[in-house]
Amino acid sequence: LDLIKSPHFPGTVSISFFAEDIQACVDELNAKGVEIFEQYGDPVSAIVLRDPDGVRIEIKREHG
Repeated sequence: LDLIKSPHFPGTVSISFFAEDIQACVDELNAKGVEIFEQYGDPVSAIVLRDPDGVRIEIKREHG
């Protein structure tokens, strides 16, 4: 969990999570009807969604 004030989005908070299998996260979120606002990379390396309060949530592929 990485809770930071984002320099790219002043006045907002961004919460980041890391996942071993980002594509599995995308598939599960899509199956549950969760809107993915942004998607980066080919293959996918990060996605962005928002919680009900509008907080930006990033899920990134874990490197290692």
